Amino acid sequence: MNKKLIALVGVLSLVFISCDNKKEETIEINKVDEHQMEASQKLNVEVDNKIDPICEMVTAEYLSDTLHYNGKVIGFCSKGCKEMFAENPGKYDVK
Repeated sequence: MNKKLIALVGVLSLVFISCDNKKEETIEINKVDEHQMEASQKLNVEVDNKIDPICEMVTAEYLSDTLHYNGKVIGFCSKGCKEMFAENPGKYDVK
């Protein structure tokens, strides 16, 4: 019976030792928020502003929505920036 117990302890020791030697694999997950997702869906439209008046992103690179204001086509990187501008357009400098 002692031989069986010694063998069992030996096997369990090997199992624990081999589990401790395994290196953990790490996976990096990057979440994209709604603003970034919309900004990545670029429109092919000519706008009067070079910079999104809300977040100051370059409209030529991130144009995803537009709004007509004072006879101009204003470009935005996202629906959220467009909605914020529409609430009080006089507050923002359109460049």
